[in-house]
Amino acid sequence: MALSNLHTNWTLGSYFADRNDVIKREENKPLYGQVTKGLQGETFVFNSVKSIELGLQPYLDDLGSGRFSLAMGYGFDLYKNSLSDIVNFLGQIGVTLSQADIGWLTIRNSLSPAALQANLSFTLGNEITASNLMGLYLEQKSETALDQVLGYHRVKVKCCVWVIRRRFSDPPL
Repeated sequence: MALSNLHTNWTLGSYFADRNDVIKREENKPLYGQVTKGLQGETFVFNSVKSIELGLQPYLDDLGSGRFSLAMGYGFDLYKNSLSDIVNFLGQIGVTLSQADIGWLTIRNSLSPAALQANLSFTLGNEITASNLMGLYLEQKSETALDQVLGYHRVKVKCCVWVIRRRFSDPPL
Protein backbone atom coordinates (compact mmCIF):
# COMPACT_ATOMS: atom_id res chain seq x y z
CA MET A 1 0.00 0.00 0.00
CA ALA A 2 1.33 3.43 -0.88
CA LEU A 3 1.87 5.88 1.96
CA SER A 4 -0.64 8.18 0.28
CA ASN A 5 -3.38 5.68 1.17
CA LEU A 6 -2.78 5.88 4.93
CA HIS A 7 -5.44 7.51 7.05
CA THR A 8 -4.22 10.92 8.15
CA ASN A 9 -7.49 12.80 8.58
CA TRP A 10 -6.77 13.87 12.12
CA THR A 11 -9.68 14.96 14.29
CA LEU A 12 -7.61 17.71 15.93
CA GLY A 13 -5.20 18.37 13.07
CA SER A 14 -2.24 16.09 13.87
CA TYR A 15 -1.19 12.72 15.18
CA PHE A 16 0.18 14.31 18.38
CA ALA A 17 -2.95 16.33 19.11
CA ASP A 18 -5.22 13.30 18.56
CA ARG A 19 -2.93 11.03 20.60
CA ASN A 20 -2.82 13.46 23.52
CA ASP A 21 -6.57 14.09 23.44
CA VAL A 22 -7.41 10.37 23.52
CA ILE A 23 -5.07 9.74 26.44
CA LYS A 24 -6.21 12.78 28.40
CA ARG A 25 -9.88 11.84 28.10
CA GLU A 26 -9.25 8.28 29.25
CA GLU A 27 -6.59 8.85 31.91
CA ASN A 28 -8.10 11.69 33.93
CA LYS A 29 -11.59 12.92 33.06
CA PRO A 30 -11.77 15.57 35.82
CA LEU A 31 -8.47 17.12 34.70
CA TYR A 32 -9.49 16.91 31.05
CA GLY A 33 -12.57 18.91 32.08
CA GLN A 34 -10.23 21.87 32.64
CA VAL A 35 -9.41 21.70 28.92
CA THR A 36 -13.04 21.58 27.81
CA LYS A 37 -13.82 24.57 30.06
CA GLY A 38 -10.81 26.56 28.81
CA LEU A 39 -9.25 26.59 32.29
CA GLN A 40 -5.93 24.85 31.52
CA GLY A 41 -3.86 27.60 33.15
CA GLU A 42 -5.85 27.80 36.38
CA THR A 43 -3.32 26.87 39.08
CA PHE A 44 -4.00 25.14 42.39
CA VAL A 45 -1.72 24.86 45.41
CA PHE A 46 -0.76 21.56 47.04
CA ASN A 47 -3.55 19.99 49.13
CA SER A 48 -6.20 22.37 47.83
CA VAL A 49 -9.52 20.68 47.10
CA LYS A 50 -9.08 21.24 43.35
CA SER A 51 -5.47 19.97 43.29
CA ILE A 52 -6.69 16.75 44.90
CA GLU A 53 -9.88 16.42 42.79
CA LEU A 54 -8.02 16.99 39.52
CA GLY A 55 -5.14 14.63 40.29
CA LEU A 56 -2.54 17.37 40.06
CA GLN A 57 -0.80 15.89 43.08
CA PRO A 58 -0.17 12.17 43.66
CA TYR A 59 -3.42 10.18 43.68
CA LEU A 60 -4.29 6.52 44.14
CA ASP A 61 -4.63 5.00 40.69
CA ASP A 62 -6.98 2.00 40.63
CA LEU A 63 -5.38 -0.72 38.49
CA GLY A 64 -8.29 -3.13 39.01
CA SER A 65 -8.48 -6.42 40.93
CA GLY A 66 -7.83 -4.59 44.20
CA ARG A 67 -4.45 -3.26 43.03
CA PHE A 68 -3.44 0.39 43.27
CA SER A 69 -0.52 2.51 42.24
CA LEU A 70 0.27 6.18 42.75
CA ALA A 71 0.05 8.51 39.77
CA MET A 72 -0.34 12.18 39.00
CA GLY A 73 -1.70 14.28 36.17
CA TYR A 74 -2.56 12.11 33.21
CA GLY A 75 -1.37 8.84 34.72
CA PHE A 76 2.34 9.47 35.34
CA ASP A 77 3.07 6.50 37.59
CA LEU A 78 5.31 7.07 40.59
CA TYR A 79 5.95 3.33 41.10
CA LYS A 80 6.61 2.20 37.52
CA ASN A 81 9.05 5.00 36.72
CA SER A 82 12.55 4.99 38.20
CA LEU A 83 13.50 7.69 40.68
CA SER A 84 15.85 9.24 38.12
CA ASP A 85 13.05 9.31 35.52
CA ILE A 86 10.64 10.90 38.03
CA VAL A 87 13.16 13.59 38.98
CA ASN A 88 14.13 14.11 35.32
CA PHE A 89 10.61 14.37 33.91
CA LEU A 90 9.34 16.59 36.73
CA GLY A 91 12.45 18.77 36.42
CA GLN A 92 11.85 19.22 32.69
CA ILE A 93 8.42 20.71 33.44
CA GLY A 94 9.67 22.91 36.29
CA VAL A 95 8.62 20.81 39.29
CA THR A 96 11.42 20.51 41.84
CA LEU A 97 11.14 17.84 44.49
CA SER A 98 12.14 18.47 48.09
CA GLN A 99 14.76 16.25 49.71
CA ALA A 100 11.94 14.75 51.80
CA ASP A 101 9.96 13.86 48.64
CA ILE A 102 13.06 12.29 47.07
CA GLY A 103 13.60 10.33 50.28
CA TRP A 104 10.05 8.97 50.24
CA LEU A 105 10.28 8.13 46.54
CA THR A 106 13.57 6.32 47.18
CA ILE A 107 11.86 3.89 49.58
CA ARG A 108 8.51 3.79 47.77
CA ASN A 109 8.68 0.08 46.98
CA SER A 110 8.56 -0.67 50.70
CA LEU A 111 5.45 1.50 51.15
CA SER A 112 1.85 1.06 50.15
CA PRO A 113 0.61 3.61 47.60
CA ALA A 114 -1.57 5.19 50.30
CA ALA A 115 1.39 5.55 52.68
CA LEU A 116 3.54 7.08 49.96
CA GLN A 117 0.74 9.46 48.98
CA ALA A 118 0.38 10.64 52.59
CA ASN A 119 4.04 11.67 52.73
CA LEU A 120 4.56 13.41 49.37
CA SER A 121 4.17 17.19 49.14
CA PHE A 122 4.31 18.31 45.52
CA THR A 123 1.81 19.18 42.81
CA LEU A 124 1.80 19.81 39.09
CA GLY A 125 -0.27 22.92 39.74
CA ASN A 126 -2.33 23.07 36.55
CA GLU A 127 -3.47 21.17 33.47
CA ILE A 128 -0.80 22.72 31.24
CA THR A 129 1.98 21.29 33.41
CA ALA A 130 0.20 17.91 33.55
CA SER A 131 -0.13 17.96 29.77
CA ASN A 132 3.55 18.81 29.34
CA LEU A 133 4.52 15.93 31.62
CA MET A 134 2.36 13.52 29.64
CA GLY A 135 3.78 14.75 26.33
CA LEU A 136 7.38 14.38 27.49
CA TYR A 137 6.71 10.89 28.81
CA LEU A 138 5.03 9.81 25.60
CA GLU A 139 7.78 11.22 23.39
CA GLN A 140 10.76 10.11 25.46
CA LYS A 141 9.47 6.76 26.74
CA SER A 142 6.33 5.33 25.14
CA GLU A 143 6.93 6.26 21.51
CA THR A 144 10.57 5.16 21.75
CA ALA A 145 9.63 1.87 23.43
CA LEU A 146 7.03 1.15 20.75
CA ASP A 147 9.57 1.81 18.00
CA GLN A 148 11.96 -0.62 19.71
CA VAL A 149 9.29 -3.32 20.02
CA LEU A 150 8.35 -2.88 16.36
CA GLY A 151 11.98 -2.71 15.29
CA TYR A 152 11.48 0.45 13.24
CA HIS A 153 10.18 3.99 13.45
CA ARG A 154 6.57 3.84 12.28
CA VAL A 155 4.59 6.35 10.31
CA LYS A 156 2.20 8.30 12.54
CA VAL A 157 -1.24 6.99 11.56
CA LYS A 158 -4.55 6.77 13.41
CA CYS A 159 -4.00 3.22 14.67
CA CYS A 160 -0.79 4.35 16.41
CA VAL A 161 -2.85 6.61 18.67
CA TRP A 162 -4.54 3.54 20.15
CA VAL A 163 -1.32 1.54 20.36
CA ILE A 164 0.40 4.37 22.23
CA ARG A 165 -2.64 4.62 24.53
CA ARG A 166 -2.24 0.94 25.34
CA ARG A 167 1.52 1.33 25.91
CA PHE A 168 0.90 4.26 28.26
CA SER A 169 -1.66 2.37 30.35
CA ASP A 170 -1.58 -0.59 32.70
CA PRO A 171 -0.60 -3.20 31.85
CA PRO A 172 1.73 -1.90 29.14
CA LEU A 173 2.41 -3.88 25.97
